[in-house]
Amino acid sequence: MTAAWAELAGLASQAGEFDAVLSTCLLSQVAINLRDFFGIIPALNTALTAAITGHIVLAKTLTKPGGSLLVTSDCITNRFPIRQEAAARGAMGAIFHLSQEGAVFPGTDPRLVVDLLREARFSPPELKGAWIWDLSEQAYLVYGAATTRLAPG
Repeated sequence: MTAAWAELAGLASQAGEFDAVLSTCLLSQVAINLRDFFGIIPALNTALTAAITGHIVLAKTLTKPGGSLLVTSDCITNRFPIRQEAAARGAMGAIFHLSQEGAVFPGTDPRLVVDLLREARFSPPELKGAWIWDLSEQAYLVYGAATTRLAPG
């Protein structure tokens, strides 16, 4: 893990910094790939936490001072009653309610993402909204979280 973090710094230096950085529903893909690679074992949560943290750290590193960072993530599938919950509680309320029932994909809970975005050199992260992403047979609850890298001074 330490070697991977060291490589991450080099990659960020080569890429540079950007006015806007967007992570589009990648967190769930990280979780799925790690689950498929490791299987359901105790080390999965550790690997997932490291990978999600690394992704958010990279996104923050790529955001230049004054730049915006937006993370969107699908987090609950329609195997759960997402439409009914969203109708009753609003989409964000449905996410929070269903997350208490263990429905959120590991590593995608908006509270975790907001915590990972929290840093002194960034504005306080905000949840910007939630919606149902309807793909005909599959549907997902999705949310967006945003922050801005503060300019020095």
